[in-house]
Amino acid sequence: MKFRLSALVAILLVAAPAAAQDSGPKVKFNFFEMTGGNLMIGKTFKIDAAYGAEKKLEVKAPFRFIAPTSDEFLTRLQSTEGKDTFVKIAYATLDKAFIENFQFIPMNVAMREDEEDRIQAAANLLATKAFDMVVQGYEKSKRDGVRKIKVGSYTAVEVFGRYVDPSVGLIYTWLVGILNPKQEHGVLMVANVADKQLPLKNPDELKSKTRAGAMLSTFKYLD
Repeated sequence: MKFRLSALVAILLVAAPAAAQDSGPKVKFNFFEMTGGNLMIGKTFKIDAAYGAEKKLEVKAPFRFIAPTSDEFLTRLQSTEGKDTFVKIAYATLDKAFIENFQFIPMNVAMREDEEDRIQAAANLLATKAFDMVVQGYEKSKRDGVRKIKVGSYTAVEVFGRYVDPSVGLIYTWLVGILNPKQEHGVLMVANVADKQLPLKNPDELKSKTRAGAMLSTFKYLD
């Protein structure tokens, strides 16, 4: 499956004040962490200045997360060389059928006196420009919803929808813009989930049943 986001990355997802080779970081294998009372096994990623220097990327809002791993599925760190994508991870069945993927890219949402105005600016950005670029070129695309959520202690905006990839079938797409409470620089996660491998009954299952959802439970800004 081709995961298209290059045009979106090129504009670095900015909400202006006037408007709304497989290689990667050094990872720790079999890392255990308690998240919400549950034990998670995975690889920890720290996207900071050192990581940026290694990848020739500017990291203005350092963050960390844990990507779930298991012997029951394949996990692959995909190359993002020459792009502004911080990290991109894909999951597949043991016989290599695509299950889901997610990636993080930079997102800027200007600070505002009224936090609700800032949330609205992020929602407008994700629901229009960002979503349209994610589904561009695919068939039967549809944006199903936009809402404010929490990612840990952070306010975030999620946009969820779907499209059809000729080689995979129905894909659920999930955009989560995580607002940085200390500065305008933040990050956007974009995930894609194959209905054939992981059918979802409602949008809440994006958080509760996907690996991207499990990963978000470990997300933390480091600045």
